[in-house]
Amino acid sequence: MNTEHPKISFLPTADADRIFSKDDDVGLDPLPFPIAINRVAHEVSSNASLEQVLQEIIVSASRAVDAEIGLIRSISIDGANFVVVSATGPAPLSIGGLIGSYSVITDDITHSTPGSTVAIDLRSETQAARLPSNERWDFEHIGSRFLLIVPLFARGQLVGRLDLVRTASSPFSTESRNLILPFAAYAASALLDQVYSRASAESQVFQTVIRLHESVEQLADPETILQAVVELIVREPGCARCYAMLWNAERGEFVPTAVAGLEPHLVDILKLISLSPQVVPAFDQMVHSSKPLVIADATKSTLLPASLVRALGIRAAMIVPLRGRRHQTTGVLLLDQNEEDIYFTEAQVSTMAGMAQHLSTLIENAILFDEIRGNSDSMSIINEIAIQMAMLTDEDSLFRHLYYQVASVLDAGRFAMALLTSDRRAIEVRTAIDGVVSPGPTKMALGTDPLSSVAASGRTELVGIRSGADTREWLPGVIPEELPHSHLTVPVTVGRNVIGALSIQSPFRNAYSPRDRELLQAVALHTGIAIENARLYRIVQSRGDRRAAVLDEVMQRQELERKELVDDIHDHTLQTLAACLYRLDQAQSTVSTLSEHEGALIQINNVRESLSENIDRLRRRIFELRPATLDRLGLEPALRELLSGIADAHGLMADLDSDLSSRLIPEQETLVYRLVQEALDYIIARDGVTSIDVSLREHGQNVVIAIHDDATYAADQRDDEGDLSDIALLALIERADLAGGHLRVARRASGGSMMEITVPGAVRSELSPQAGNSGTFEDRGHDAGH
Repeated sequence: MNTEHPKISFLPTADADRIFSKDDDVGLDPLPFPIAINRVAHEVSSNASLEQVLQEIIVSASRAVDAEIGLIRSISIDGANFVVVSATGPAPLSIGGLIGSYSVITDDITHSTPGSTVAIDLRSETQAARLPSNERWDFEHIGSRFLLIVPLFARGQLVGRLDLVRTASSPFSTESRNLILPFAAYAASALLDQVYSRASAESQVFQTVIRLHESVEQLADPETILQAVVELIVREPGCARCYAMLWNAERGEFVPTAVAGLEPHLVDILKLISLSPQVVPAFDQMVHSSKPLVIADATKSTLLPASLVRALGIRAAMIVPLRGRRHQTTGVLLLDQNEEDIYFTEAQVSTMAGMAQHLSTLIENAILFDEIRGNSDSMSIINEIAIQMAMLTDEDSLFRHLYYQVASVLDAGRFAMALLTSDRRAIEVRTAIDGVVSPGPTKMALGTDPLSSVAASGRTELVGIRSGADTREWLPGVIPEELPHSHLTVPVTVGRNVIGALSIQSPFRNAYSPRDRELLQAVALHTGIAIENARLYRIVQSRGDRRAAVLDEVMQRQELERKELVDDIHDHTLQTLAACLYRLDQAQSTVSTLSEHEGALIQINNVRESLSENIDRLRRRIFELRPATLDRLGLEPALRELLSGIADAHGLMADLDSDLSSRLIPEQETLVYRLVQEALDYIIARDGVTSIDVSLREHGQNVVIAIHDDATYAADQRDDEGDLSDIALLALIERADLAGGHLRVARRASGGSMMEITVPGAVRSELSPQAGNSGTFEDRGHDAGH
């Protein structure tokens, strides 16, 4: 006996319009009990369906007890209601409309015993009140007067109810109530078989779903789950091919997601066919129905487009809707048979109807999780792009990095970035096609391509299907072998200003979703910020380079002026003063022999002492301005001379430890000397300085100056280089910074400090220390003094 799920519709089916028995006509005479019960027994023993068996039972029973109307109700799946599954009676009374109606199971029926009957006079308000209100209305509507209810028990279990109605004759007699019991037994047995069949079908569904869960990893994406689903359906309940399609609300169509049993070239054909409800009437029914739809002969049906049927070779088809928890459409399963005379059985349809409920929940959960995971991944990618792009300072590097990042999450086989020129009449386009990044930007006037349109309007463009009239070059200056069918182009903005556009393009239809649009818009926002930061960085760097060049020029001129001043004083003023001193010495010698000129001798001695003091002062001043030792002998002798002078002048100990392998170029020697000189001036201005140690070391291409002292510092003075109360230290830090280096100061708890100055890029001169020792400081001093 074949069974049918109560929520399955068939188109077409041989018994879809059958309500009455084949010889059930209005006005037939009552049927003798032996003939009626034999008819039922014959129908039960044949290979008839449950619907046919129940129909014969209710017709034969009604004629055996002379009832005009008969109903058989079964227990609903939830176990709380009766549902009419078979009916007989005159057509004018619209008995067929009662099939599928629900009514509550009352306590009278629940507490009844097997073999009992309940006779109700519907003309009596008291007796009619024992029925649910909807049943009273139904019986009143069809003109019922007397009702005989037989609870249907099978193996002690209530499985349904048999109702017989008389509209004009007398009430049911005791004999009639006894005659109806064998028919009730047949009906109860048939309904019990339905319960077992339903349980067996549900068990098969659960086993199939369990196997599906075992074959799919937890937290799998919808595509993976659907692929496992279609492969399982091809095996059981069985079909030639199975297709899974997800509903895309944004596009208003079903999107092919997974297939099984289909040749590869037919998959490409399926992707090119529009599967919207407007094009496929069967899918339109799926949007509004929760029942499977069976098409016995697809070649003669209008529910599937003829082009789709011919392309895929469909003969028979079953379409199963997938609906979410709120009954919204999430997708469909399309099963087909591609051979003649092979159809879907009621068992297959019932199994798919049961599976659809479980699969819908599984797929809906996968879709929701995929959305959450996609949003999380998008945020991670956006953050990574933002962090990495913040370190880039030119558009070419930024574009290359951006392309590889976007291509890792989106279909970016063709990718482009366009930036508007300052006059906003042209764009500079950078492109990347199939992993190859263009060497540089191409400048071109604004046109009609997507990049130009979006850069000019600031509005996002999302095209899923390229129209035949659109012959534009979507990538300016690039003619691809195959025209792209989809593109997503978004503006690149800084604040409210549009500075360009980003575009990704694909050869496939509908390649980009609204989530892709949100992701690319977020990327474009960070791209605009990165480009603006790169431009500002270049401006600041340019200004800093100009400032450094100007300061370097100023310092060189200052040193040149100092050198000229030193040379002038040394070569002229000091020589003249020395000559005067020499002549005074001679005059003093001559006058000293004349005893009568003692007064003149005193005046000459005073003049000579004054000249001698001024000559010493000028020598010290020359050394401070530009020590000759620095030019002649180099940095180390000049620093030793400087420390010696400080030690003599201030009564302290000063020592130099140098470990430079060769002389520096003159500019670097001057720079290091001045930094040490100013640092020593800063230190000796402190109280309690008794010793100073200076060391010079090489560190790669840098020169590191370390100065230790034992000066005292105020207790509240901060131990860092940012002591805002010490202007002299700030000036020293600024000078080191302008030189491209840096200065650090560390205070010691026991007293004193350590200052470290790093001077970068001190390129060595070809002169060795020995090569620069052709003269001595004493020689220079001798020339100056004599």
